[in-house]
Amino acid sequence: MKRSVFLLSLLFSYSSMAETAVSKIGFVNFDNAIKEENEAKKFIADLEKEKEQVLKSEQEKTAAFQKKVEDYKKTSASLTPKAKEEKEMALTQEMSTLQQSFQLARLSLQQKEQSMLADLETKNRLLVKSIAEQNGYGVVLNMAAVVYASEKELKANDITSKLVEQYNKAYAVKPAAKAPPKK
Repeated sequence: MKRSVFLLSLLFSYSSMAETAVSKIGFVNFDNAIKEENEAKKFIADLEKEKEQVLKSEQEKTAAFQKKVEDYKKTSASLTPKAKEEKEMALTQEMSTLQQSFQLARLSLQQKEQSMLADLETKNRLLVKSIAEQNGYGVVLNMAAVVYASEKELKANDITSKLVEQYNKAYAVKPAAKAPPKK
C-alpha cells in the first residue's frame, strides 16, 4: 500500500513537472514589425532624405571638380611645367579631399542607420518580453529563424501585431512642426 501511494505521488509530481516543462511558444516577425512601427517609418524617411542630400552634394562637388579639371586641360598648354605640376598636385589633393569627405558622409549615414536599428531592436525586445509575460509565452521566436511551424501554430501565436500596436503607443512619433504660413 505504501509503495503504491509512493508511486502514485511520484507519478503526479512527474506529470506536473512535464506540464510545466512545455511552454507556450510565440512568434514575431521583426521585419514586418519594423515596417509598421511609426518611429521606424519616420526614421527611414528621414534617413532617405539625408541620403538624397548627401548624394546631391556629392554630385554638385563632383561636377565643380570636373569643371576645374576641364578648365585645367584647356589652359594647360599655356602653363609652364612648374605651374602645370603645381596645378596637377592641387587637383590631385582636392580629389583626395573630396573622396575622403564622401566616405565620411557615407560612414556617418551607415552609423546612424546602425544606431537606429540597435535602438529599435532594444525597444522591440523589451516589448516582446512584456507581451510574452502578459500572454504566458515561455519562448518567443523570430519568424525569420523558424525552420518549421504549422500555419495554424504561427497564426495562433503570432504576436507581431501586438508588438506594433504596443510599440506605436509606447514610442509615439511627434508630428513634424508645420512651417508658419507665408504672408
